[in-house]
Amino acid sequence: MAIERYASADAVVGQRPADVLAGRLFELGASRVTLYSSVVTVEAPADRWAELEPQVVATIQRLFGYYGEGAGWAPDASGTEADGETTDDGPTGAAEAS
Repeated sequence: MAIERYASADAVVGQRPADVLAGRLFELGASRVTLYSSVVTVEAPADRWAELEPQVVATIQRLFGYYGEGAGWAPDASGTEADGETTDDGPTGAAEAS
C-alpha cells in the first residue's frame, strides 16, 4: 500500500477512494492531504481549523460508509446540510490538530 500525497486539488485525477476523499477535503478548504492505510492527514489554514474539523471528520466517516441512505459513493451522500451540520446521528470521531 502506497502513501497517497495530494499537494493541491489539481493532484486529484482519479476516482479511487483516496482520490474521492482528497477531492472532497480540498472542496472543504484543505491545503494538503496525505493518506496511508486508515490514516488521513489533513493540512488546512490554522485560523480555519475550528470550522473545518467537524466537516472533515464527517466527510471521512461518510465516505467509507457502505450502507444506508448516506452511503459514501452516492454523489449527494456528503451527509451534511448546506450549513455543515450533519444530517444523521452517525458515529462521532475525533481529529487532531497540530
